[in-house]
Amino acid sequence: MGFFSIFRGYKPENTIVRCGEYDAGNDREARKHQDQVAKYISIHPAYNKKTLHYDYALVHTKSDFVYDDDRKSHIYLSLIHI
Repeated sequence: MGFFSIFRGYKPENTIVRCGEYDAGNDREARKHQDQVAKYISIHPAYNKKTLHYDYALVHTKSDFVYDDDRKSHIYLSLIHI
């Protein structure tokens, strides 16, 4: 989930959702991050572009993320627009 005003203009096929990126400036992490390509982006039906009320979007991925016991409590998500 994120803000639609950020996703506006993003094409799902050019958007990657990254799960588990703890430090974008460092490649040495305890767990490797996972990347999934977006399938589609859903906006809130009551979104108002003038007031930004209901400025929410869901990014649906083509594949599921793999969760384990360590990843259940902390899910860090980021978007990569290519």
